[in-house]
Amino acid sequence: MSPGSIPGYLKDIYFKYLLGSSESYLKLIMNKAEKLLVYHAQTKNVMVMSKAWKHINILINNAIRKHDHFSVQTLTRTLTLVFSAWAEANFSKLIHTPHGFTNVEISQIKAEYKTEGMEAGWNKCLDLALQKVSRNRQRSNFVPNVRQRLKRIIKEYVIEPRGIRNKIAHGQWEVALNSNNEKINNDISASIQTLDPVVIKVWFDVYKYLSEIVECLIESPNRVFHRDYWVIVNELDEYIEKTRGWNKETKEIQLSKKPVRVQSPS
Repeated sequence: MSPGSIPGYLKDIYFKYLLGSSESYLKLIMNKAEKLLVYHAQTKNVMVMSKAWKHINILINNAIRKHDHFSVQTLTRTLTLVFSAWAEANFSKLIHTPHGFTNVEISQIKAEYKTEGMEAGWNKCLDLALQKVSRNRQRSNFVPNVRQRLKRIIKEYVIEPRGIRNKIAHGQWEVALNSNNEKINNDISASIQTLDPVVIKVWFDVYKYLSEIVECLIESPNRVFHRDYWVIVNELDEYIEKTRGWNKETKEIQLSKKPVRVQSPS
């Protein structure tokens, strides 16, 4: 077998086998298997939480119709927890996508995420993904513009809402404390008390657009990404603009024109 006939994602295994010991070869095979195992596991987790997301949204819509403000508040906080868990599982699924990042790159992203936090992890993910773009495009303004645009979206729709999600996850459902749990954080308390299920849906949808862009980038940086990037980004820009004025009040007006949706037993 010649190296040219081997799929790209197997070449590192092939050359490791030629140059190293059989033990290191088996270790690399195990890493590939583990990567795929994590990807499939997180795919299942994302699917289950997506169903939970839809289920809770139906309950919220029905509570809004009934003007049941306490149920809306309680379910909205629950929705925030589901979104937070879904976002983490989805990020893990993304970086373990087959034929995407190498095992070394995945380790770098995880290390950055663990030591420096979510924003650093996302930025590392994006930087490594953009390194896969061909050198010709690296020399143009295309890659810097993509990096700047996507990092702005990550900051606004992934990182900034995280402070609210973390407080709710730590039991601060009405009044938020500071990082040392010594004083009240009035700003985050106000954000929690006015938390809007429609805004959380926007976070969720933007995160999906962002994941789709990065997945195209790591799987096919010089074909699919360049074919689909502007299509997805334009859809995302239109969605952000369209939803800018959306909130629970506009949702209530919209729902008043529709029948109550009955939740299925399953």
